[in-house]
Amino acid sequence: MTAGKNIRVRSSGGGEFNCYLALPQGNAKVPAVVLASAIHGVDADLRAIADEFAAHGYIAAAPDLFWRSVPGPLTRDDPRS
Repeated sequence: MTAGKNIRVRSSGGGEFNCYLALPQGNAKVPAVVLASAIHGVDADLRAIADEFAAHGYIAAAPDLFWRSVPGPLTRDDPRS
């Protein structure tokens, strides 16, 4: 299994946001999951979960859901979270 990567996704309403994308090995058609994050964003824990799904044969996408208000992963002690 290879680690996922960060990609940019264009919003239909304008702007772009980050999304962590983890892919399983091979080129077969496989199921996909979208992982929703808490306000902390797509942190190391959520990326590890996406990587685990990919290791089990799923495409896993973890978009930065809060990109318009507080983009990027936040530490647990960040007052904005």
